[in-house]
Amino acid sequence: MGPLEGFRSRLGRAFAAKLRLTEALEVQFDFGQGTDGEGDEPPDFTGQDPLGPCPKCGSKVFETPSAYVCEKAVGTDKTCDFRSGRTILSRSVEREQMAKLLATGKTDLLQFVSARTRRPFSAFLVRQPDGKVGFEFEAKGERTGRGARSAAPLRTLGKHPADGAAVDLFSGRYGPYVKHGGVNATVPDTLKPDLLTLEQAVELLAAKGGKANTRARPARARATKAVPPPAAVRTPRTKATGPRATAKRPTAAKKSAPRAAAKGSARKPAAAKRTTRK
Repeated sequence: MGPLEGFRSRLGRAFAAKLRLTEALEVQFDFGQGTDGEGDEPPDFTGQDPLGPCPKCGSKVFETPSAYVCEKAVGTDKTCDFRSGRTILSRSVEREQMAKLLATGKTDLLQFVSARTRRPFSAFLVRQPDGKVGFEFEAKGERTGRGARSAAPLRTLGKHPADGAAVDLFSGRYGPYVKHGGVNATVPDTLKPDLLTLEQAVELLAAKGGKANTRARPARARATKAVPPPAAVRTPRTKATGPRATAKRPTAAKKSAPRAAAKGSARKPAAAKRTTRK
């Protein structure tokens, strides 16, 4: 059954695959190219337009429900192993980007989400010398100014039913979010970005718009403080123009004189000398 999306590898990478039941009644992943190499029928590419030449063997590359594969990398008689997933680090690689990679060796600047830190980053998908697909980061010297080069959205979910504008899925600093016009809405952890639908994005944007309206709180009336009455104005005193009479304090009499007089009066009178008659 499938293909089903939303699986995670041991390294934290997202992938899509089919589920099949073996003869031993065990569930295994089926990536469309067989697991044991026996009894696997190659997919029918009749009527499909190839995306470009295989970077490893030069054969034609076609699109399957879960990956872009070389026509020689499927079936029982495999002579090539080129395969690139349609979803890389929560980023859906569009058919146009893969065609550009096969033709020029490099895609546009795309946004991805790190499987280890869950933080977004921008990079190019490039064709490596061994034919594999790898990352190439933008050089600092190529940026001529702030915002001179903006990364493309992870994918376009569709057109908004209200105005027909595009609803895009981006990878931001705090996680994936959807954008419609000037409204951004964060994708909760309960929803997987790889499986997010247009209807779910419209609901998130509507809830975000409602919250934005309810956030506008009425301005609180500021309490006016009672202004105290103005203080009474004091009139400055006028200085007297006439000369100020200065009363001199009477000098205290010296205490030495009264003391001396008191001492003199306190002395006993001299005793009269007695005269003896001869």
